[in-house]
Amino acid sequence: MPETYKVLARGQVTAATTAVYNPAAATQAIVKQISFAASGGAANFAVTVGATTPRAFIPATPLATGEWAEWEGSLALQNGDALNVTVPAAMTVDYVVSGVEIT
Repeated sequence: MPETYKVLARGQVTAATTAVYNPAAATQAIVKQISFAASGGAANFAVTVGATTPRAFIPATPLATGEWAEWEGSLALQNGDALNVTVPAAMTVDYVVSGVEIT
């Protein structure tokens, strides 16, 4: 099956740590871009990778309401991995995760 560049996940995180993307069973993924937009509140957000023992990926990054940030590169994830976004109670962040799934 050919791999196609696509949106892997999109949504909103409010006042919590949320797993925003987990590859499905028997699937691996290469995340190529993550976009963040602060749609409410101003504070720091952070991104970790891993389900059982999350590791820092994008350290605490400040965003004010209406500001945005992007990460672009290559991040390999396998089934059981999680891409997590953490925001404080005073903040809401919208996100889009793009890349390729490999089955």
